[in-house]
Amino acid sequence: MSEINLFNKDDKLRTIIKNTALLQGSFDHALAKEMLTAFDLNPKKKLNQLSTGYRTIFKTIVALCVPAEYVFLDEPVLGLDANYRSLLYRYILQAYESRPRTFVVATHIIEEIATLVEHVLVLNDAQLIVDDDLETVLAKSYRVSGPEELGREYCTDLNVLDSQQMGTLYTVYLYDVLPEERVIPDRLTIDHIDLQETFIKLTNKGSEAHV
Repeated sequence: MSEINLFNKDDKLRTIIKNTALLQGSFDHALAKEMLTAFDLNPKKKLNQLSTGYRTIFKTIVALCVPAEYVFLDEPVLGLDANYRSLLYRYILQAYESRPRTFVVATHIIEEIATLVEHVLVLNDAQLIVDDDLETVLAKSYRVSGPEELGREYCTDLNVLDSQQMGTLYTVYLYDVLPEERVIPDRLTIDHIDLQETFIKLTNKGSEAHV
């Protein structure tokens, strides 16, 4: 499923589904019907009558319903509002759970696919810098905020990804296991960051340090 339209734009959606089923040998018609209803897509409409968002939805429906063992989804939420993006990701997860296979999802909205991810690989300048389970990656991702002197002292010898100064507030981003024996000063706040922010800090060329 890509931005490129591989279907005849003058064909009705039901015709495309019928032809795809013939070409692929089988097709999950029950899932397709359920998704068409959920997204208010009329199968009697022609492909060229759909907006960018609805074309994206329809192409994703086809990709989820064919018997392929490898499903490539290129920006599957292109042109969709927040509600439809959430619904589409739920159907991707449902399709995987009902018949496990390999999904490759290309997206710029990392936080929205975090619930679909089990293992994280991070590439930066063609170098593999992270290869770990999601739970482990998030457990090592921290933001330390407070006075600069205390922040720098606490983060000594730890893997600092980035640091920022806003007025009197100094913030350090870490990717490391925090030493249990190191006392956290009362004036410092330490919390975890999400997968998207972790990815940004790990691949930020302006970072203070890198993994």
